[in-house]
Amino acid sequence: MKKHDLLLNLADYTNLLHLALEGDDVPTNDRMIYLGHLAMCARIFKTIYLEEAVNELDIYLSIENGAYLIGTPNNERGVLTKEAWNTFSPMLKKYIETK
Repeated sequence: MKKHDLLLNLADYTNLLHLALEGDDVPTNDRMIYLGHLAMCARIFKTIYLEEAVNELDIYLSIENGAYLIGTPNNERGVLTKEAWNTFSPMLKKYIETK
């Protein structure tokens, strides 16, 4: 997977997280979860863009996989963000494996 393509897919995932935060009806606990995922997107972006050590990406992948296992809200937003992660994470894994 090329760096540019991965960053485009990361942008799509990031946008979905942004949309999950929209509206006054997002519970505070859920908001904190989505903000945490957005923070990890920033860390992933920085590591990819600056072509830093790929082992950092492997750590981030593991953290996010665990976070989605234990902390995804059981509602439509939670389902959509988890599906988006499940789409993006294999691309990130492939990128890691090719570096």
